Amino acid sequence: MLAHAATDRDLTIIREHGAGIAHCAKTYLKFGALPDILPRALAAGVTVGLGTDGPASNNTLNIFETARDAALLAKCARGDPSVARGGEVLGLPGYGRVEEGSLADLVLLDPRHPALVPEHDLFANLLYSLGERSVHTVIVDGKVVVREGRLLTIDLEDLRRRAGEIASRLVRAAGQAPIQSY
Repeated sequence: MLAHAATDRDLTIIREHGAGIAHCAKTYLKFGALPDILPRALAAGVTVGLGTDGPASNNTLNIFETARDAALLAKCARGDPSVARGGEVLGLPGYGRVEEGSLADLVLLDPRHPALVPEHDLFANLLYSLGERSVHTVIVDGKVVVREGRLLTIDLEDLRRRAGEIASRLVRAAGQAPIQSY
């Protein structure tokens, strides 16, 4: 999986070699680049996954926000709301099915969460209104890692401490220069 492919030639090479791209829509929006990469990649037959690109350029790891930004960016680039649709974009066999032999990760949402009300169109609500606070349970490879919206396998204080250490090390390595310009 590659990120930030730009030219049609890049996309041809990626497809020919059976690789795919990570579409990092929020990063593209922040830096004003690659507005039409998703529809171009899909048209070229390239497998596309969603990427958050990490907190250095995205400021979040929120996959719900990433999906929404990808859809909006593609619509703006092409003026067509149908250019980037759902799970088939990933090109994964069995994707989106809850059955034996399918991928084992599952996210259960709270249908009573205010982000999902009113329900004019469930798929539009999921794409444009859903956030991480709507998540009730997450199961990864058969193991419950989030229950009732609470992380069960991560020590958040340790994570904050380690992230701060890594950020400080990166800033020092960059000669105290900012990692990005805003």
